[in-house]
Amino acid sequence: TFSSDDTYMAVAHTTTPFVTIYKRSGDTFTKLANPAALPTGNSNGIVFSSKDDFLIVVNTASDPYITIYSFDVGQFAHTTVGKMINLLPMTFVLIILGGVAVFVIFKKKQE
Repeated sequence: TFSSDDTYMAVAHTTTPFVTIYKRSGDTFTKLANPAALPTGNSNGIVFSSKDDFLIVVNTASDPYITIYSFDVGQFAHTTVGKMINLLPMTFVLIILGGVAVFVIFKKKQE
């Protein structure tokens, strides 16, 4: 997924480090250093907040299921974790960012 200004591209994947972030300049993408705190398992979804000040990574592999990074001075830093709400077959993740509730919705993997 791309940031709203197309400066950053973040990729969720099923192998470590589970998230890769690139900075774009023209047609060149430069990989940023991995965040110090990585997602806890296979990443299934990724989204930037509307103001590009947060990056949210969702996984269905292990708790805490979501990892939130705040963006400041060209670096993504780990921040708070949301609350997982299981309502099969869908899973809702409630996240509070700056006092605003945000829901991330994804389909739970069939077992």
